[in-house]
Amino acid sequence: MSKERIVFQALSGKTTPTSPFARFLATVAGAGVFVLALLIGGALFLVVLALALALGAVVAIRAWWWRRQNAELFRSTTSTRQSDADILDVEYTEVADRKDQQ
Repeated sequence: MSKERIVFQALSGKTTPTSPFARFLATVAGAGVFVLALLIGGALFLVVLALALALGAVVAIRAWWWRRQNAELFRSTTSTRQSDADILDVEYTEVADRKDQQ
């Protein structure tokens, strides 16, 4: 039986370090890059979330302010919205469905 040496290659074509110390350093460096990427991604996510919440608060305050300024449009009292000409007095007769007649 012959022993074949297995060589791992990265996408760039370079081989991975063969000494245990070099592998340990490469693992620590890779873990550091991974943690740094998570921290930067989390920070960017929080910034985008804060901007979205601020925008939502601005829209909500503007809508509240507009409704407050135009409160007379939203009142449903008959004295302010309806006059006698707006009310229809109608008589009607209920007719049974055709299914009920058969």
